[in-house]
Amino acid sequence: MNPGDLRSKIIIEEATYTDNGFGGKITTWTTLATVWAKVEHLSGRELQIAQQISPNILYEITIRYRSEMSTQYRIYYSGQYFNIRDIKDLNNMHKWLFLKCEVRDSEQ
Repeated sequence: MNPGDLRSKIIIEEATYTDNGFGGKITTWTTLATVWAKVEHLSGRELQIAQQISPNILYEITIRYRSEMSTQYRIYYSGQYFNIRDIKDLNNMHKWLFLKCEVRDSEQ
């Protein structure tokens, strides 16, 4: 992976839950980090393999390794929100993370 390929700025967001006073929860998203990434729309064989994890995976987002990454976070990029469905640390080298993502239906 060439660090020069990280040309897209993304925002990693974390959910916080608060009581709404009626027995329900309110979800609020806060910025965890803003990082440079490589954002690729999957096609062909890569898409077929990714959709074995989840049928709606359409993107792979590559970022530098971050120990706290979780599939509970979401990504904001270019006016869209993405669910993280899978995280791969290639050969456990702690250099890059490959995030398989799908576009979220809504902001919440």
